[in-house]
This record gives sequence, structure tokens and C-alpha cells, in this order.
Amino acid sequence: MQCKKAGIARETVYYHFKSKEDVLDALIERHCERLLKEAEQIAADTWSGCYKPSC
Repeated sequence: MQCKKAGIARETVYYHFKSKEDVLDALIERHCERLLKEAEQIAADTWSGCYKPSC
């Protein structure tokens, strides 16, 4: 865990998540949601002919 880097106590993390697996699942879900939004934007912009990456 990177609790020290984030400046939070381990107990705080486990208050919100039951296990390291739950933390990882949440991170993966968050990342996938971002990827999906970016893919949807690319698809929409491709049809309009004005694709510009957001990063």
C-alpha cells in the first residue's frame, strides 16, 4: 500500500475497503471508466472530424 505517499493511515483505507483486492478492484474500475469515456469521445470526435486527445 502507498498510504504514506498518500498521507493517509492504513486504517482509513480499510475503513472504506475490506481488502487489498477491493482497493485494486476500485482502481481498475475507475481506470476502465476513464478509458471508456475517452474511447466514447474519440468515437464521437472521429465522426465529426475533430479528434483532439485530452492528455
